[in-house]
Amino acid sequence: MKTQLTRPARHKARYTEEYKQEALKLWRASGRSAAKVAAELGIRAPLLYRWAHLEREPKSKSEFGTGRSIEELEAEIRRLRAENAKLLEQREVLKNRWASSAKRRPKVCPNRTDERSTQSSLVMRCTPGLAQRLLRLEEAAH
Repeated sequence: MKTQLTRPARHKARYTEEYKQEALKLWRASGRSAAKVAAELGIRAPLLYRWAHLEREPKSKSEFGTGRSIEELEAEIRRLRAENAKLLEQREVLKNRWASSAKRRPKVCPNRTDERSTQSSLVMRCTPGLAQRLLRLEEAAH
């Protein structure tokens, strides 16, 4: 029996751009899985996925931009900063209005239906002697 001590040298297969495009086109048009198309072509399925991913990526950072000029981008930055300042001002006004209306709001929620929990929370805030008197008055009322 032969024993192989070293691994055979693998050469990296190089494919032309045209071949890659044709393989991707075949894969997309066939509606079959990447594994089946790759097996027909004699390549591995992850290679098809990698080619598709590289095709979607922009080639360089210059292609990533929107093609707008620096002046247009600076004008948009100025506009957005002004809008941000306006929104911050509106938020401060709303916070102040809410704080001032909190002083006029009742402490107990008017929508609460459970009167006992409201009464017991009011009693808990009172001094102990006052709490006992309030409980006696409540019992006498019922």
